Amino acid sequence: MRNKYSEIDIIAENRDYIVFVEVKTRTSDFPIRPLEAVNSQKQQKIMLAANYFLTCCYNTSKQPRFDVAEVFMTQKGKLKSINYIENAFIQGGNYAVL
Repeated sequence: MRNKYSEIDIIAENRDYIVFVEVKTRTSDFPIRPLEAVNSQKQQKIMLAANYFLTCCYNTSKQPRFDVAEVFMTQKGKLKSINYIENAFIQGGNYAVL
C-alpha cells in the first residue's frame, strides 16, 4: 500500500492485530542487517502511513503491530534465509528486538 506518507510492503491481520510489515532484503555479506535499515525516520514514515490507512481506508478495532521481515540472499540472488521479527518497533520507541 502506498500513500502520501510512505509505502507499506505488507498489511495483514490475525485474530488480535492488524500487522504492518516492512520487508528488507540484503545479500548475506552486506555490512548491516536489514533490520538496521528500518531506522527511526523510516519507522515514523511507516507509522504515519499505517495511521492514514486505518483512518481513511480500513476500519478495525484491532491493535496495530509493526513487524520487519529480513530477507537474506546469496550473491547469486538465491534465497538464503528469512528472519521474521514481530513487534520490531513500537510507536514512540526504538527497536524491540535487535
